[in-house]
Amino acid sequence: MKNKQSQYNFNIPFRLPTLNEYMNVERGNRYKAAAWKRETEDKIFYTCFAGNKVPVTFVTPVTISFWWHLKDRRLDWDNVMFGQKFILDSLVGHKIIPNDGQKWIPKPPLHDGIVDGTESVTVEITECLL
Repeated sequence: MKNKQSQYNFNIPFRLPTLNEYMNVERGNRYKAAAWKRETEDKIFYTCFAGNKVPVTFVTPVTISFWWHLKDRRLDWDNVMFGQKFILDSLVGHKIIPNDGQKWIPKPPLHDGIVDGTESVTVEITECLL
């Protein structure tokens, strides 16, 4: 009999910084950029988990999927998908996944997007069955 896969979904109800925005801050002051990144990671965690105990922690490799929602077509998808860096680092920093290296996320994350008038991203983390 196969083990049941653990899966967890959550929604980030705001737009994350784009690569261009982050690079502009980084060019101005790397310490300010580092602080902005840390604040964004904390905002992701505390918004999505509302200060509650983390509902799940993964101790085996995972696959991750992102569904990006944009309000209009002004941003390039690759610029928007840079937000995965903030998400993955937040998951690692708050001990939901042990690491975001290839040992723990063996396949590249999957991305999909839709322009639907909202700004958010839905994240799905699925445990890999070994």
